[in-house]
Amino acid sequence: MCGQKVTELEEQLNAENRVYFEELYNTLFLNGAIYNSQAVSETSYTLLLDLLAAQDAGENASGYFWVSPIQMSKRLLKNIFRYFSYHLHYLGNQIYPICEK
Repeated sequence: MCGQKVTELEEQLNAENRVYFEELYNTLFLNGAIYNSQAVSETSYTLLLDLLAAQDAGENASGYFWVSPIQMSKRLLKNIFRYFSYHLHYLGNQIYPICEK
């Protein structure tokens, strides 16, 4: 469900922010599928919401995130791995999706 929402929201980005987000999104999915595609989708969705809010405030993606899309994806993937490792180990894989119907 998040993938469809991401596609819809991505259309609201200006050209510069769309280039940044597409590179970030593609990098996350290429490297994050080994962790959990749902987590990558949800992370992308929440990141896109932040970017849209920053854009509405007049900021661009590189100024808002302060790092390149590749660097941002590396940081996010580390956090996704830690988050899911914790949940799998301590909570028995009870993870609730952000993007629901």
